[in-house]
Amino acid sequence: MLFLVSLFLLQAADLSAARHADPVPSELAAAVAGTMSSGGVRATVGANTVTFWFVKDLGASAWSGVKEGTLVGAARLEKDFRDIRGRVIKAGTFTVRYGIQPANGDHLGVSPYREFLLLSPAALDTDAGPRGHDGTVELSKEAI
Repeated sequence: MLFLVSLFLLQAADLSAARHADPVPSELAAAVAGTMSSGGVRATVGANTVTFWFVKDLGASAWSGVKEGTLVGAARLEKDFRDIRGRVIKAGTFTVRYGIQPANGDHLGVSPYREFLLLSPAALDTDAGPRGHDGTVELSKEAI
């Protein structure tokens, strides 16, 4: 469900990253693909590679103005990946959406950060519009 890019990258001893000029993944729905820029960043950690593409415009000048569930990009996992809870995220293409961890006490001690990027299967995420908290979380559960 939660794809913690920061933890994935920060905990890796052998991290490398480089820009790429790959076209937007063909697995993305037309409405989603139309919001993406070609090219992006390819990060390699150990034996796994994650390729990222980002939206052309977030529609806000700072994260504080971005609505929860906003589409921020796409990602392709080359190999299966275990999230921080040990659950397997299968290799494939995903959308990446902005999420905020609720401040309701249920998530105390999970992370010092409330803002996350969540993966959702590209085949199921066909609308580029913001999904809100519940819609984003429900859709991201399908990545597991």
